[in-house]
Amino acid sequence: MFYVYRFFNTAGDLLWVGQTTQLASRFASHWRERSWASEIVTAEVAFADTLEQALTEETNAIKNENPKYNQIVGGDPHSRFHPGYGICPKCGNPKANQKAWCCPDCLRIYRRAERAAKGIAPRKPPVVICPRCQGPKDPGPSYCKKCKIIVNREYHQKKALAKRGL
Repeated sequence: MFYVYRFFNTAGDLLWVGQTTQLASRFASHWRERSWASEIVTAEVAFADTLEQALTEETNAIKNENPKYNQIVGGDPHSRFHPGYGICPKCGNPKANQKAWCCPDCLRIYRRAERAAKGIAPRKPPVVICPRCQGPKDPGPSYCKKCKIIVNREYHQKKALAKRGL
């Protein structure tokens, strides 16, 4: 869920319009980081279903309602943000974290390239040994695929024999 919020002073003048997914932490950061936070008396909150709706509503409110402390740079709804705030500057997908500079997929690619440039070998998954045949297996399951088939077959045979009373 996305929130679009407005801060007002005692005279009812609009001070700030913003959007967030973490309302309490965003309000707290305004109190810590903004010199005008002491002017805030009331807050009005609206809900948006998508990031795009929240950004558009916020941008339109800033343009039309003229809050005292917001500023718009350019006409694009996203242009007033740090490059790609909310949107990945490389691929245009939404970012999972507003503090990140790109989406998780692009960050993964960037980190792989960075490790390769430094000469760091890619991480290899740990080798796990099957307890039945002592061969390699995928992490997680108890047995390798071959042994799992055999163990399941043996289990069902024993279960069938137990039902027959043998």
